Amino acid sequence: VLEALACGVPVACSKSGSLPEVAGKHALYFDSDDIQDMASCIEQIITDEATRRNLAEGGIDWTKRFSWEKTGSRTLDVLVRAFKESR
Repeated sequence: VLEALACGVPVACSKSGSLPEVAGKHALYFDSDDIQDMASCIEQIITDEATRRNLAEGGIDWTKRFSWEKTGSRTLDVLVRAFKESR
């Protein structure tokens, strides 16, 4: 999902798990147990140019808040804190 957003691809994805946290308001969400809901989101992206454009443009900007540097730094912080607490 994050790679698609970074590439400017409009995203429709499940609203379960961490996907809403990853995509924020820059994706259309469907209930993964509801095929009609999924089809409706996909149809909206295909047929609604404004939705498609807004999702694509917003997704590119949104992904700038994610980076491997931040991920590594935060992971290291958690590991150091866990190590200190275990002593």
